[in-house]
Amino acid sequence: MNDNGFTAEEMLDYAENTETTAFSKFVLKLSKYGSSCIYCFVEGYDLPYYKIRVEAISGKKCSFVDSGGKKAVVKTFDLIKSKPEYNKYKILYFVDRDYDNNNNILQNIFVTPCYSIENLYGTEDAFKNLIEGTYHIDEQNPKYQKNILLYHQEKDSFLNATKVFCAWYRCVKNKPNHDVELGESFPSKYATIGPNSITCHECNATILNNDYPQIDNISKDELDNSIAYINNDLANIRGKYVMQFMEYLIQLLNRDSNNSKVYTDTKVSFEQNRKTLITRLSAYADTPDILREYIVKYT
Repeated sequence: MNDNGFTAEEMLDYAENTETTAFSKFVLKLSKYGSSCIYCFVEGYDLPYYKIRVEAISGKKCSFVDSGGKKAVVKTFDLIKSKPEYNKYKILYFVDRDYDNNNNILQNIFVTPCYSIENLYGTEDAFKNLIEGTYHIDEQNPKYQKNILLYHQEKDSFLNATKVFCAWYRCVKNKPNHDVELGESFPSKYATIGPNSITCHECNATILNNDYPQIDNISKDELDNSIAYINNDLANIRGKYVMQFMEYLIQLLNRDSNNSKVYTDTKVSFEQNRKTLITRLSAYADTPDILREYIVKYT
């Protein structure tokens, strides 16, 4: 008999017959940690962000379960809540808001206040943490305000370049036929982001409807209403594009540190590979108050 009240045979049976892989992983973790830690279900890629924050805020050891996506996290929550034997464990659940209707997600599940956790890497405060922690430009440095001005100028260009497509994609997500496969990078047909600047190309309802004929047409009014939702706010832009924006800013600062030094003082070679930025920049990203409150409440 293990700490969680199950025999090894019973746990193996659960692992082989559960509705989700995430639940199977959870049950197996119980046999190792029992009630001595907090169990956290995440979508997967966001694990580095949540790990340092949950452990720092709760002061407790955490064991994370890569659930493989938002639907899996929600489904696992429903499954675990249906089994009262798990009530004695501290369990947290984290999902991205996306462009979904999240009204049916219970408060026991944390939903980001922005499109995704990636948006928390692109805020002004996160950028300030980046230039202080990596480029050693603090508030006393004469170049500090130049960096803040650079951030706002480039952010405005980025929002102008991406908001129409993101607004269209939000409309698409609310259509019955919303099968659009998007990559990690912003579609270059509608804007180029880097390496030296951000350039807008023409993008409107007519062009997008023609480019995606498999999707029900989005009207100009629908698109305009969705643009109003985006509201020139980085929090409402698709998160993967925000990480592309941060990669672009880091490229600018890296080049500056190796050449003109308008924004930097010393040579810095900070890796800007987007695949590793979630981990590399985790300590710099914002921590919303509602996240702190959620962690404190459920641990």
